[in-house]
Amino acid sequence: MTKTATKTDTIAVRSIREQHLLAIFELKQQRLELDRESRKLAKAEKELSESLLASLQAEGRTEIRRGDFVAKLAEGRATVAWKQHFIDVAGQDAADELVELAVRPTVVKVDCKPTPRS
Repeated sequence: MTKTATKTDTIAVRSIREQHLLAIFELKQQRLELDRESRKLAKAEKELSESLLASLQAEGRTEIRRGDFVAKLAEGRATVAWKQHFIDVAGQDAADELVELAVRPTVVKVDCKPTPRS
């Protein structure tokens, strides 16, 4: 892979070469692969955690120690369905208006459409 800039640099359009686009495309592909792998790991972690939680609760335990590790029940983060709550309070029209007013950033999207080379 080619060397890439680590900060946001402005590149004159006329100086953008195929290798710039290739670098963006390759980085995106690497990120997507790591995202897929990360989701698999997160799923496995969640399954093990849920199993441990169920075991602790079933035995009425709040903490266990195994070697250097301690597993204990703790209060998790509260989640609120803000969108639905907002709709319930202000109405769907107000929610739709907020969505319309939301800032949509301009991004560069690089896709690869290979062309046959002779």
